[in-house]
Amino acid sequence: MFRRPLLAIATISLVAAVAACSSDAETGQTSDGSSTGTMPHNATANTPAVDVPASVDLPLSVDVPLSVDVPLSVDVVPTVDVFASSDAPVMIEEPLTDDGATPISTAGSVTSTAGSVTGGSQSFTAEVWADNWFALYINGELVGHDSVPITTERSFNAETITFTADYPFTVGLLAKDFMESNSGLEYIGTDRQQMGDGGIIAQIIDDATGAVIAATGSNWEALVVQRAPLNKECEQSTDPDTECLSESIEIPDGWATSAADTSAFTPAVEYTADQVGAKEGYDEIAWDESARLIWSDDLETDNILLLRTILAR
Repeated sequence: MFRRPLLAIATISLVAAVAACSSDAETGQTSDGSSTGTMPHNATANTPAVDVPASVDLPLSVDVPLSVDVPLSVDVVPTVDVFASSDAPVMIEEPLTDDGATPISTAGSVTSTAGSVTGGSQSFTAEVWADNWFALYINGELVGHDSVPITTERSFNAETITFTADYPFTVGLLAKDFMESNSGLEYIGTDRQQMGDGGIIAQIIDDATGAVIAATGSNWEALVVQRAPLNKECEQSTDPDTECLSESIEIPDGWATSAADTSAFTPAVEYTADQVGAKEGYDEIAWDESARLIWSDDLETDNILLLRTILAR
């Protein structure tokens, strides 16, 4: 006798029940005829409910920097041309210069300065006065310089500098007359606008004997490094930096040594105190009768000079 499996019977009954429920859901009635309400057209009766949160916590704002620190400008140090003109500046070896302080007049002062040792065994003293600035070299080594910046108005001080050396030795003086620019003029834009005039005097004393062993004179050699104005009629120009002409050369290597090529040097020219306008510090030194104020052959236009001599015993 064939028996229907119980599982098959249960499955058929379940399918019938589901079909009935589906029919009732589509008509909005239960099996007993009661109303269940209208189901949305696109709803699925047998779709299980999914728990969806009523809201999702999202950050209302995101911390984004409102600005980025970017430098608005870059500090660039401008190149300063102490001779403010279209001409190339004269390159002068001047290791000790103006400290930037407001210049004050120190006219007439005499400063004692200890020079660097040059390896010699004998001590000497140099007494120097310049209109307006100088540096002293012994055998090519800087041993002292004018302590008052060249930018100081009325800089007419004298200096006393000690150093050591052995005979023979070479003495070099780098001398400068003040000028505001490569025009060669001073007091530009004022009612005192003019060409300046230079001048320098020096004597060297043997400290062991107290005797003056050398003094500036026409036996010294001179080389002009900067010359302006070449056209002196520009002295009263309202635009001297454009209209005044100048010329310059590089400082020769080793110019203050015995091995220097002096073929371009010429004899220094002697001047009187009246011609130079020597004053103030000049009168503080007891100059030997052999000492002379010297410069090149033009006190007005020759603004930077190299002066030298060799001292033998």
